[in-house]
Amino acid sequence: APSSFSSTTFANTPATIYYFPNTSGWGTTVAGRPAKLLPLEFENRGDCIVITRLNASFTGHLPIPEILDGIPVTSIGSSAFRACASLTSVTIPDSVTSIGTYAFYDCFSLRSVLIPDSVTVVSAFAFAFCSSLSEVTIPDSVTYIGRGVFTGCDSLASVTIPETVTSIGDDAFSYCGSLIDITFPESLDFIGDYAFTGCGLLSSVTIPGSVTHIGADAFSYCTSLTSVLFTGDAPDIDSYAFYFIPATLYYLPA
Repeated sequence: APSSFSSTTFANTPATIYYFPNTSGWGTTVAGRPAKLLPLEFENRGDCIVITRLNASFTGHLPIPEILDGIPVTSIGSSAFRACASLTSVTIPDSVTSIGTYAFYDCFSLRSVLIPDSVTVVSAFAFAFCSSLSEVTIPDSVTYIGRGVFTGCDSLASVTIPETVTSIGDDAFSYCGSLIDITFPESLDFIGDYAFTGCGLLSSVTIPGSVTHIGADAFSYCTSLTSVLFTGDAPDIDSYAFYFIPATLYYLPA
């Protein structure tokens, strides 16, 4: 804890003061406000730390620590922040390399998250149904966007897929009701089943020539999608990939 606080540092605020595990000098109150150990659970695996759970009572922004018990935090475990209804934003440290399945599932107050370049794996449904999530940065270190990672993120309006991504999994962005712009890289090879189904505000997409497969219902029920431009040879297109949309499919001259 800092050596001293003014008695008015947090005056006229409803704040709860949280402090990280394995820090010292804290009491039950600080500058007249209640002080509590951050309710963050983790597993020490000897050479790395895995974040396993944040108590759902936590409110506000969480900067995940880079070091706990003197050991780097390398992973956010499955369901670690699931249904933390009052979590509004998260900073993930550069030490983290993987984000587990359902890690932030149904964190409906989560508005923004910065995923650092150290992360190479974002697992299935990691941010599914984060209905307030409007801003996310997918780093160049990611090569695969897993199944349902952003499904049901109703506030997500624009996404740029980095040049390193080769595959977008099933349901990856399904039912993102505010999505109006998606940019695909020339590295992209595979678009999975239902990847963008139900994205009702998406009006146009350009499919790069690198894409060889578009899955079943990949863009179905994108009811505002009026233009799809293919810039290369015709890919393998599964049944109903463009079902119930008004789009015309365009391709470039030979």
